[in-house]
Amino acid sequence: MRRHQFSDRRLLRRGLRGVWGFRSPIAQLGWIAAALPAVFAATLMVNTLRIRLLIELHHLDIYGTRFTAELAHLIGGVVIYYGSLLCLFWWVSVILKRRAPVANATGWAPPPWAWWLVPPAGYLLITLGAPLVTGNFLSDVAAFTRHATTVVLLSGALSLPGLVVTLIPRSIKGS
Repeated sequence: MRRHQFSDRRLLRRGLRGVWGFRSPIAQLGWIAAALPAVFAATLMVNTLRIRLLIELHHLDIYGTRFTAELAHLIGGVVIYYGSLLCLFWWVSVILKRRAPVANATGWAPPPWAWWLVPPAGYLLITLGAPLVTGNFLSDVAAFTRHATTVVLLSGALSLPGLVVTLIPRSIKGS
């Protein structure tokens, strides 16, 4: 029990340094100070892109009974928002020179591919979790099911390349 308490304290003391490899509290604060305006700018750019592209998409004469303007809007939104989240995630991981989570205080680290589960988990938690928590999905369960299926399939398809690229070096080393 005493050893476990020591590990917990050591893990807490490491803070951001342990997660992202920062060596000092100043470096941690510098990263946060730089990240906030960068995230704000990225949000503005992505929203501008989404609005512009979806306005153009709305004016196209491509819709029918199965491929509706609403479905096109959903697909466009997921591709733009989630795709930009993946790009931002990749960019930050390159800046931080991390491809996989660092080991915790016990020395255990998840496999490198697990790192690519972070963006879909966060995205799905927000996009599908919010209607579930608030109960908004109850007004039209069938529509929410179609929405959830589309979001899960698209985010999974967009996540697949990052996951595959992470797995390829391991399979090459193993053979």
